[in-house]
Amino acid sequence: MLSLYFDEHMPEPIGQALVRRGIDVLTPQAANRRGYADPGQLAYATEHGRLMVTRDSDYLALHATGVAHAGILFAQSDAPIGILIETLLLAVQVLSAEEMRNGVVYL
Repeated sequence: MLSLYFDEHMPEPIGQALVRRGIDVLTPQAANRRGYADPGQLAYATEHGRLMVTRDSDYLALHATGVAHAGILFAQSDAPIGILIETLLLAVQVLSAEEMRNGVVYL
């Protein structure tokens, strides 16, 4: 199953709900990386084999430059929390690390 790295702007209740359902979620706060710039956050997620989960379009811009990454799950900022939880649960169950490598999935 895929591991996730949440952008620090993702709502905490989403991560908590996923952890309660057995999903491996790491936040910048837990990794002592709060306030790091987006390129560093993406590099950290990639180094640890985690998909970046974000609402920040700056990560899409990084992807467009061709920077290598483990994958990005991009959530629309107006998506309801319950929908995001269910969508993320589905994503980690059906996607593989190989198919996510350097890819983006819009939630």
